[in-house]
Formats: sequence, C-alpha cells, structure tokens
Amino acid sequence: MKLNPPKKLDAALIGYGYWGPNLLRNLIAQGGFNVVGIIEPSDTAAQRASVMYGHIPRYRNLESLLEKVRPDAVVIATPPSTHRELALRCLQQKIHVLVEKPLGMSTSECDEIIAAAKQADRVVMVDHTFVYHPAVQYLASEINSGAFGDLLYYDSVRVNLGGYQPLTNVLWDLAPHDLSILDLFLKGKAPHSISVLGATHYDPANTNICYCHLTYDNGFVAHLNLNWVAPVKIRTVMVGATKKMAIYDDNLSVEKVKIYDKGMSVSAGGGHQFRASYRSGDMVAPAIDAKEALASMLEAFHSYITQGNKPHSDSHAGRRIVRILEAASLSLVRNGEPVELDKAANSRKRPRLSKAA
Repeated sequence: MKLNPPKKLDAALIGYGYWGPNLLRNLIAQGGFNVVGIIEPSDTAAQRASVMYGHIPRYRNLESLLEKVRPDAVVIATPPSTHRELALRCLQQKIHVLVEKPLGMSTSECDEIIAAAKQADRVVMVDHTFVYHPAVQYLASEINSGAFGDLLYYDSVRVNLGGYQPLTNVLWDLAPHDLSILDLFLKGKAPHSISVLGATHYDPANTNICYCHLTYDNGFVAHLNLNWVAPVKIRTVMVGATKKMAIYDDNLSVEKVKIYDKGMSVSAGGGHQFRASYRSGDMVAPAIDAKEALASMLEAFHSYITQGNKPHSDSHAGRRIVRILEAASLSLVRNGEPVELDKAANSRKRPRLSKAA
C-alpha cells in the first residue's frame, strides 16, 4: 500500500531575535512546513533574516502578513509579555500556534489561550525544548519504567555569563527548562510548595540569580540553581533514586548521560542505632541520539496538527509550568517564604518579575 506523504503546512515565524533563528532553521529543515513569512519589526533583526533567508517574505507585523497570506500555523518567538496577545490574535484567525516558553505570564493568560484554542478548534503547543532532547527522553523512559526505583531528588545547575533580558528575569527565563523536565519525569505531578531566594545585582528591576526549592507530597525534592552572571556555562542535572542515579551534562558532546548503579539503605540496629550500607556498582554511559531537540519538537507540532498526536508540551503542560512560576514569583518577593501551589493559584494577577519590579 502506498502511503501518502505528510501534509505540508504553511507556517510563519513571529520574531527573529535570540531564539527565532534556531526555530526558523529547523522549520525549514523539518520538511513538513513551508515557511511563508517572517514577522520582525526590528530593522536590525530583519536585515539578519534577509541575509540568511532572502527568499522568505518579511513583514513588520501580523496584520501585514495576513493581508498577503493565511498560514496554517505560526511560531511565536517574541518576549513573554507578548505571547498572550499574539496567540489570541492568531487563534481568532483559525491559525495553529507554537509559542516559545512560557505560554503566558499568568495562569489566567494561559486559560484565555486554552479557551480560544478550543473555540477555534486549533492546537496550541509550547516550545519546552528540553522535553524533546534525546538525553531527557532517555532518562524519562528509564525513570517511568521503574528502572531507577523511587525518585529521591533532582538537582540542577543552569548558569552562565550572559542571557540578561530586560523584559523578564532569570527565574522566568531559565526555570521553565527544569520545570518542564520535572513535569515529564513526574508525568505532570505538581510540587506541593516552592521556595525561591534571589538577588538583584545590576538592574534594580531584574533578578539575575535565584535558588528554587520544590517539595512534593511523596518526599521527592528538587533544587534549581539559576544564574545569569556565572563565570562559566554549566548545564548539569543530577537525579537520585533508590535503585540508580544519573548525571546529565548538556555541555558534553559525548556521554551526556551517565547512569550509576549506586545507592544506600539504612537498617535498624540495637536500641536507637541505625546502620547505613552503600551500594557502588557500575557506571554506564548509554548511547544517546544526536538529533537536535528542536527538530523533534517541530515534528511533534506537525504531528499534533495533522494527526492529533498530543505532545507532552501542549497548552495544558504549558499552564502547569506557569502555575509553578506564579508561586515561585510570590515566594521570591517574600524572601524565600514557601508558597503552596493551591493557595498561589487563587491569585490571578500578573506576577511581579522581581522584588523591585
């Protein structure tokens, strides 16, 4: 039986700034999309796009594009504060939407987008890139198969010198990466509470370093070290569990994931004494596919539109991440006071992005 090739979709990119070039490169390479326009109001960024992709029409705004062409899908790579408005305008035009993280600046904004997508009968997906990284996919498969046993902790260091953005802060910029990985590992289970301590050193309205501590009802804990002003770029995740442990270092070109057959157990001794025993087995570095995460993410977006295959980073997953960020923002302005997610969810106001914002 001859199979029909997947439908090719007309797509437009909104925003050719920091992340837009990576998305556009993969949109073109993916094969399932025909890029019909680039929307970029900045003359400087538009000129860069013209040098690289002179054959693709460029527009200053969404309205000018829609006067010429009606794409099947748009990819939004603009500052977070613009996501809601752009997503709603596209959905009103019956256009499928892929939006850079975060989905919105509050759960109420996410709810508006989700409702608009349902009314328009169109899909909305969030570019939580690391969910599609082969290393993260491998770890998720191992964890969810039970090979690691019960999860104990997740410890992440995500720091570098650079990345400052005046319209957001380090929490909203970097935390979504780890929060989306945790969402994948835990199958959408939310933390019970979150505590965030941060500091502002350069821009009085912008937190550039923070430490996030998440607690879960089953005793699992997660700690995120997020920093825009570190002397080196570090991207490491350590996962501890009762049977196995793992280290994922995204900076390495080979052996990004190492699995350790190590652990400990405690048994009761005489009286109030306890004995700790340690297990130290082999370390294994599994072969990890080198496929770019953005390529897999865009394949999932295409499949979501054409076949209805729901991706992990759909709009509801995006909302789950924003819900945690809301609680984290509240804890940040309260100097690390733990905030329970259920209580934070009662607030529908746009969060303050830093203590001085």
